[in-house]
Amino acid sequence: LQDLPEAEKREAIISIPRVFARVNDKALAAQVVEKALANSLQQVGLQASAWTTIGRMHRDAQQMPAAIEAAIKGHASDPAAQGPLILALSLLPSGAPEIKAMLDAAMRGKVAPDLRLGYARSLIALQATPDALGQLQQLTRLHPDFAAGWLLQGLLQVDTGALDPARQSLMRHVELLKDAADPEQQAGLTEALMMLSQLAQQQGQLEQATRWLNQIPASADPVRLAVRRAELLEQQGRTNEARVVLTHADASPVNREKAEMLLKTVTTPSRAEAGSVRYDVGQQNMPLNHFTMLEVWNDQRAFEAHQVTPHTREFRREFGPLSGALYDERVYTVIK
Repeated sequence: LQDLPEAEKREAIISIPRVFARVNDKALAAQVVEKALANSLQQVGLQASAWTTIGRMHRDAQQMPAAIEAAIKGHASDPAAQGPLILALSLLPSGAPEIKAMLDAAMRGKVAPDLRLGYARSLIALQATPDALGQLQQLTRLHPDFAAGWLLQGLLQVDTGALDPARQSLMRHVELLKDAADPEQQAGLTEALMMLSQLAQQQGQLEQATRWLNQIPASADPVRLAVRRAELLEQQGRTNEARVVLTHADASPVNREKAEMLLKTVTTPSRAEAGSVRYDVGQQNMPLNHFTMLEVWNDQRAFEAHQVTPHTREFRREFGPLSGALYDERVYTVIK
């Protein structure tokens, strides 16, 4: 460590716990690391990183008092450093009052939005709901474009019965991420839209509930989305309008892989259609070139609209030459 250039020392110190991750004797490893970093603890620019690493080593060895002491010393050496605060978050479940006091004091200053969000999540896990809500309100006030803060705030407001503020928080999240392409952001967007739909349904605003569902990204869990759509249909007394479509689409053996790719390609946009309740494709275990599509649509109009979409027409056109049998599509009405 002493031979490294100054610019590389901090990263090297931070990486030490990973080096010792598979060591069986964690206590001995912590002792060795603390001794090795003695010189770094005397250097102002490295103190916070060194104490954070020492704290992580003691934490992994279940030596909580030593880990807590390291987190506090690391924060004292550089209050702006994130490492000691991240370490403190991992130690919060220990119940040490000095750790919570340290985090509360740090949160009164400027911290990264991800760090404040992490603290709020930790407080929720500890069932400290009022404290968590306070952190989230401060987060959304200081960083109004930080979408994840609005989502967690909205969900927590739902849990506490503050439904109007919850709706506003969730709508803000949707506004910020409506064009998101990142999978993690799309998952958050789905969560917000699902909750908004549920809130609208609870107030009897069934059309609005459906509109929220229609904005859910195509990447969403199709089964979960289907359940929500089915619940809305049932509450509207419209289950008899639903159309269930069962299609056997068998490819010739030599074209099995091409057919499978086509079926996967048409599934995603079909699930994203406004009237789609469910759209799944199954492959027979043997022979593998036999496929079955199960579709559920809100009503006949939704089914007919699906039939003329560009992705459906392209699928039919390209699947035809691959077929090994007649394309067998059967449409059913639900019997109550």
